[in-house]
Amino acid sequence: MDSKQFRQLIEQVAVIKDRKPTTNGSHRPAMETVIELDEDGEEVEVERRVQDNPTLGFEFVKLKPNKKPCELGCGKHVDNQIVERRLAQHPKPHWRTKCQTCGYFVHPTGLGFVETGQQIQAEYVKWFNKGCPTELESNVLVRPENMNKPKVKTKTKNGTWVLNPDGSITLVEDNQNS
Repeated sequence: MDSKQFRQLIEQVAVIKDRKPTTNGSHRPAMETVIELDEDGEEVEVERRVQDNPTLGFEFVKLKPNKKPCELGCGKHVDNQIVERRLAQHPKPHWRTKCQTCGYFVHPTGLGFVETGQQIQAEYVKWFNKGCPTELESNVLVRPENMNKPKVKTKTKNGTWVLNPDGSITLVEDNQNS
């Protein structure tokens, strides 16, 4: 890959600008000696300032926005989405998913979103106490109208459950029979 191809690839995702030679008082401007032909056709050495120096490269100004549909299925189009998935230990070990861009947590059933950490904690306690049902009565559930249902996989003491996009739940692994 040559420098032009590399530059084109970088320009697809970021705004860049060329670096110019320094011209302040503490540094002498870069000079180059060029041989040119004068009016009589004789070769003459001419010293001139360097305007473009490819060895200086370029510098990043900023990344271009990367708008795409929300990975969690809320229906929003977000720039540079960050999804946090972490293992929570209380009330039982489980994975929590949160969109750092909009701040919503995915509900334990996978059928909506919860706004705060305190609310998601209470929802997981209710969910585990009721035996991990597919539908859970909740007054804190946020469900955007254009929300896609994500496929959620949850491990419990009874086994591994998968919430399908159509809202049904499937037992993938049964821990009681093992």
